[in-house]
Amino acid sequence: MTSSKEVLAVAMLLLLPVANAGTLPMYDAAYKAGKSRIVAEHKSAVAACAAKAGRIKDDCMQRAAAADRAARAQLKHSTAEASGKPDTLVAKRAEAAH
Repeated sequence: MTSSKEVLAVAMLLLLPVANAGTLPMYDAAYKAGKSRIVAEHKSAVAACAAKAGRIKDDCMQRAAAADRAARAQLKHSTAEASGKPDTLVAKRAEAAH
């Protein structure tokens, strides 16, 4: 049985390439590839949760969903930076800072 620490560690390792992607320009093909990778990682995480039961399964599914949301947000943010168009959240934070 996989512990929640192991699931979290795997999720963090899967997000590492997405975190580093913000330094490179994201083009349409790269965005689509990133999105496809995120979908595949999420499906893999959900499949790993299928073998669990009860609250452990619920916790695993929540972690998989959270990792998916974080990866999608990072991809969106990276794409916004590369296109020169800050997303709404970044623009609001910058406005609030001034």
